[in-house]
Amino acid sequence: DTSVSAQLGLSADYKAGDVWSRTSLVADSFMDALNPVMNDRGIESGVSTMALNHDSYFQMNKDVNAKLGLGLTLYSLGTGNYGTYHSAAQLSHLGLGTSLDLRTEGRLTEDTPFWLPQAEHKGSVRLNQHLIDGRFNVGLEGQKSFEVDGSYYLGLSVGGTIGEK
Repeated sequence: DTSVSAQLGLSADYKAGDVWSRTSLVADSFMDALNPVMNDRGIESGVSTMALNHDSYFQMNKDVNAKLGLGLTLYSLGTGNYGTYHSAAQLSHLGLGTSLDLRTEGRLTEDTPFWLPQAEHKGSVRLNQHLIDGRFNVGLEGQKSFEVDGSYYLGLSVGGTIGEK
């Protein structure tokens, strides 16, 4: 048996008025040449995963930027066809060094296997603060499953840059 797989992608950046956007399409494809003695199917090919993503960026004023994003991923597996989604909204204040992110993700159909990425319906909020000319940052993130009672996550992150910025 011989198997070849490839990831192919296309991305476009464009601006309409004051809104800058990026749309991308990525596909995982395969081609299998099966052993004719053991299998009568011969050569098979297809697309196992396809992801479509779109992000738009807005400058609300000289200090505040916003980002909105949406993505869909479609899976064609041996057990069926499935889909997941993710969305994101972000506000950033450049003068204060503060950003707020809101995210959701989940499956498009109830029969989507739980082990696929982003298959569980959940939401998250993240607040990030840059300190001392952006050399250090502190972040607080909370995550909640909309499916599993008592499934919460709360995290604190601390980071920074050592040396010259």
